[in-house]
Amino acid sequence: MTRRHATAKMTTRLAALILAAMWLGACGTGPTYIMPAEGELAWPYWPVSMRIHPLTRFVQDRQTGVHWLEARIEFRDRDQDIAKSYGTLTLTLFEVLAAGESGEVLRRWHVDLTNLDDNRAQFDVVTRTYLCRLEVAYEALPPRMELIASFASPDGQVFDAPSFMMNK
Repeated sequence: MTRRHATAKMTTRLAALILAAMWLGACGTGPTYIMPAEGELAWPYWPVSMRIHPLTRFVQDRQTGVHWLEARIEFRDRDQDIAKSYGTLTLTLFEVLAAGESGEVLRRWHVDLTNLDDNRAQFDVVTRTYLCRLEVAYEALPPRMELIASFASPDGQVFDAPSFMMNK
């Protein structure tokens, strides 16, 4: 083998190694959101409000008979456009007393939207809401209930949705 062929062969191997390293370096666990440092420009489309969407309802699985509260949560940015979110969502179902006041807490759920795979799975692209299927003991529920949603982001932002009245 001539010196020229040996150099060409070594160059080809080196290029293959570089391409393999680049390809392996591109493999990862997925995107991670990094919060901006203090004083840095924050993401301008971060949610600033949310609401419990009117499609929220109780449903029953026909095969298993299990009842679910299908809570749909919609976030909006400062331009009032639909937005995704990143943080912890807390949903609380209250009994409504005869006087119209909130009574006993019936159930409370915490939905973690910081895991990007779970975040994607919870987001319904058709309605542009987060769909939270929450199991309930439907027979034990009172006739009138109030659903309240609270959200906390990793940067300390906290906001609540207006309450949502529900009937059994």
